Amino acid sequence: MFFFNKQKSEQKRNFKDQLKLANSGNADAQYCVGQSYLNGTGVAKSEKDAVAYFKLSADQSNTDGLYAYGRCLYKGIGTAKDGEAAAKCFKAAADAGHADAMAEMGYFQLYGSNGVQKDMVKGIQLMQEAYAHGSMRGAMHLASCYYAGWGVPKDESKAAQYYLEAAQNGETEAYYMIACRYESGRGIEQNLQKAAEYFKKGAESGDALAQFGYANLLEKGLLGKTDYSEVEKWYKKAADCGNANAMACLGSLYERELAISFNSDKSAFNLYQQASKMGNSRAFDFLGSYYERHVNLPNYQTEAARCYKAAADKGYPDGLAHYGHCLRIGFGVPQNMALAKDYLQKAMDKKSAEAYCEWGNMLEWGVNTSNPSKRATAEEAFSYYKKAADMGNARGQCEVARCYNPGIGCASNLAESKRYAKLAREQGNAGGLYWMDISGNLKKAAQKGYPLAEFKYYNELVYNARNATNPSIREKYAQEALEYLKSAAAHGSELAMSQFAGTGNTETRQMLGIKVDLKTALEYAQRIVRYGYMQGYYSLAMLYDSEVGRNGINDDKKAFENYKLYAEAGGREHVLELGKMYLYGRGTTQNYANAYKCFKYVYDNNLAKVIIGYWLGLCYENGYGVQRDLAQAVKYYRQVEQDDGFFKEEALARQALKRLGR
Repeated sequence: MFFFNKQKSEQKRNFKDQLKLANSGNADAQYCVGQSYLNGTGVAKSEKDAVAYFKLSADQSNTDGLYAYGRCLYKGIGTAKDGEAAAKCFKAAADAGHADAMAEMGYFQLYGSNGVQKDMVKGIQLMQEAYAHGSMRGAMHLASCYYAGWGVPKDESKAAQYYLEAAQNGETEAYYMIACRYESGRGIEQNLQKAAEYFKKGAESGDALAQFGYANLLEKGLLGKTDYSEVEKWYKKAADCGNANAMACLGSLYERELAISFNSDKSAFNLYQQASKMGNSRAFDFLGSYYERHVNLPNYQTEAARCYKAAADKGYPDGLAHYGHCLRIGFGVPQNMALAKDYLQKAMDKKSAEAYCEWGNMLEWGVNTSNPSKRATAEEAFSYYKKAADMGNARGQCEVARCYNPGIGCASNLAESKRYAKLAREQGNAGGLYWMDISGNLKKAAQKGYPLAEFKYYNELVYNARNATNPSIREKYAQEALEYLKSAAAHGSELAMSQFAGTGNTETRQMLGIKVDLKTALEYAQRIVRYGYMQGYYSLAMLYDSEVGRNGINDDKKAFENYKLYAEAGGREHVLELGKMYLYGRGTTQNYANAYKCFKYVYDNNLAKVIIGYWLGLCYENGYGVQRDLAQAVKYYRQVEQDDGFFKEEALARQALKRLGR
């Protein structure tokens, strides 16, 4: 559709009649024929023929013809772009009193563009004069001036009013602009129904920006249940017009398998690449996410980080959040917590829901400060997830579903968990599939790369492998299990990474043929720490602990440091090991009082129940960190010796009782 809407009642004749008049030299008819060719009214659309007739009309100094030909020159419609030639046409029409041409000349004068001398005062005056003569182009230009504060005081309310008036009078470019204001509530009261109405008007008039805006508003589901056939239709129309944002979002529909007509992961990748080559920040961000999910692609980590950085450098809110994520966990770039927080804060300042999710992860896993002992509460983390979820963000909805399920940072609420999971699932989120907890969803969620689902499905495959009587079937299950384990580890599953760090189930590693060498074990243990899981400290401690002797590193000082970090981060299960290091002075100064505190903590929290009695008995027998009390020593020793003899502490407890004559 063209950019102006002048129609004269005396020119409303059929195309053939107008063509005869035009070919006989009638300037008004030449203008009308140009309009018909441009819009495909009564004749096949032809921009080249439209320009030819506009030029014929302009050559006769017809003001409508001059303006139309100038617009074609300015926009490059049916001819090469030529701003200075366009300005000459506009000036000739403006001097003859053409209001829309006055508006364009005022705009050029405001910015000093296209060969026109800059004069902001005169530019504003000319646009105001055009508006006073009824020009909606004047209204559009005045709106942009008030929005940006160019030549007039910045006033978003006035800008919105000008855009609204232009839209109400059929100015097609205004449909998109006022729709954006209604959607955001900038300068006018937020009204999503009005936003949808004007986006749709613009979309139906052929405006690619409005087509994208309408599809995007529908996809967010803020107007009711999302109709993905409509979303796909308008994204595709905008993408076919070269709109890079639409290309990226259409690719996302394909990747999430939400498109109605066609699903192709490869098509998604191609669309992301095409749009990113156009410099589109959203496409760079989506391409980064694609690389992050597809762990079998070459250099997937560095490529993901590169794309996220490109999006972040362009100021894209989610790009800032995702690059902050890379810096937080050392994904494709060196870990840098201070810089990560800086990027995430910038993203949150721009209201990025992804940043709220990432910040929630940092709070939940206790790595938002350099000191793991200063763990933020789960309640605070949940509040960030909830903020993202209530913005319609699928990842946030998934995190809220995860928290509501057992009650992390909130009261357990299975109904709310499933409600949020359903919302996430409806947007194609793999985690939503997982937390819906419906039979058959686990494998689907695992195939989509959700790490919790991948690890759980891996466990199912391991179980099947162990119980398979046919060797070939057992091998098939084992191989599939190993692939899901690798993918889960690559996607950040703590338990999956632990297997490769050497602290997972030994029997399972042997069955899957996982050989853990020192370099690999350290790499995965360090990665677990970078991801913010306190279990990583324990994995590192076990690798360094000389008493364990698993990999022959034998650096008790590092072992002690990591046991201590694990305990300070809230880890309870292995405080026993820390107590033993205090007791014997391995990796630290011997400290009986601290040893006793660790052992008592383990006992009081019902941890290591079978063996902890021996260590408390030892403290009471010898007065290590507590007043010597043989009766108490015997009491604790007896709690151990009554078990089935699996642990060495049981034999040591029996020896102690014999030594004490009991």
